[in-house]
Amino acid sequence: MIVVGDSQCGKSSLLQQFVHRRFEPSREMTVGVDVAFQTTALRNRSVRMQLWDLAGQSTFHNIIRVYYRGAHVILFVYDVTDERSFEHVRHWLDRIQSAWSNDYSPVMMLVGNKTDRECDRVVTREAGEAFARRHDMMFCETSAKTGEGVEDAFLLAAHMFVKLHASVLEEHKMGLELTTPDGEEGVGAISRCCW
Repeated sequence: MIVVGDSQCGKSSLLQQFVHRRFEPSREMTVGVDVAFQTTALRNRSVRMQLWDLAGQSTFHNIIRVYYRGAHVILFVYDVTDERSFEHVRHWLDRIQSAWSNDYSPVMMLVGNKTDRECDRVVTREAGEAFARRHDMMFCETSAKTGEGVEDAFLLAAHMFVKLHASVLEEHKMGLELTTPDGEEGVGAISRCCW
C-alpha cells in the first residue's frame, strides 16, 4: 500500500496514527520514502500490510516513481484546508498511471485529511466524492490528529484489495502474509465492502 500526496497534507501523520495510534504535531517531512508495517485481522485472517509513505516534495518524484509499479493499494491524500493539495491529486494520479502496465488495476482511495480543522475547510466533502467517482476510487475523510476515520480508511482499502484479488493472493501472496487464527494460510471471502 502506498500513500501519496503533496507535502504537509498529513500522509506521515496518517500512517503514524494507523500504526502507532498517536499524533505528533511537530513531525518532520519524509525524505524520499518511509515504510511501516501493520498486522491486522481481515475476516478471520491475519494480514501484514506494508505501508509506504512517499515524499510529496517534487525533488523526490523521480526517486519514488519506482514505488508506483506494483503497488496494490494507493491512497491519494489531500488536505481539506488546502485547495492546491486537492487539485494536485490529479497530477499524482497521472504520474502514477504513467508507470502502470495496461493490465494493472490497484485499489485506489481518495482521502481528505485534517477534518479536525473544519472551520478552515476549503474543499467540500462533495467535491472529494465527485472526484473519487470520476476516477473509480473509494473515498473517505480523516483526521490524523484525532484519529477519526483513519483506521477505517486503511482497513476499507485493504478489505477491498483482498476481496478483488483473493484468488491471486492465494496463489502468489502479493506481499501480504495471510494466515487464519489457527495458523492455516489462505484468504477468506469477504462478503461485502462499502464504497
